[in-house]
Amino acid sequence: MSDNNSPVFSLIHPSRGRCQMAIETAKLWAANADNPKQIQYILSLDNDESELTCYKNNFIRTNNLFKEVIFSVSGNKNVVQAANAGAKYATGGIFVLLSDDFSCPENWDSFILENIDIEKEEALAVNDGLQPTTKTILTLPIMTKLLYQHLSYIYYPEYSGIKADDDLAQTCLAMNCLRVNKSKTFQHLHWVNKKKERDETNNRHDNPEGWELGNRIFQQRKSINFGIVK
Repeated sequence: MSDNNSPVFSLIHPSRGRCQMAIETAKLWAANADNPKQIQYILSLDNDESELTCYKNNFIRTNNLFKEVIFSVSGNKNVVQAANAGAKYATGGIFVLLSDDFSCPENWDSFILENIDIEKEEALAVNDGLQPTTKTILTLPIMTKLLYQHLSYIYYPEYSGIKADDDLAQTCLAMNCLRVNKSKTFQHLHWVNKKKERDETNNRHDNPEGWELGNRIFQQRKSINFGIVK
């Protein structure tokens, strides 16, 4: 829930080794928002980030695009840890977890507000342009602050990346709090659909070990209905 002094949206953006891509992503999300001054932008970085100076120097210049820009620098070992670390600074009524390779449609903030109830524990699934529209995976997690407070995470913290988005969707379905509107596309510019080149940031979690870990945790969580008691 947001008061008059709080941002409506908290954009939480974990990034690693992609300074220029991250900057362009931030500018795009500001440019395509109806009300960018209602947005808190949280850049979540690792403390061993080789481009840390680039990120800080350039993102300071984006301060005027949003209500505020916050840096979270933590000892993250994977994207799930970076996402959850950034979320600890979020004060908006709606959290959106970005990645460097996610685009957005014009008026994206108004669209989200029309399709989620900020006063309830809810999540919203949108079209990522990559998954079939019949499949529900939260590759772009959008949730109310109230749902985040209930779960205490954006992505279940035992994952390193793989299957974390699937787990979140299934958890929300089990809670009966997932809304779906795939009429607008938030394009995932992924290497799978040849929208970008695969890089070391992809390789960090999208590897055989990551898949083994993700599938094992997912099956364990599924066996207990993702911790949700019916």
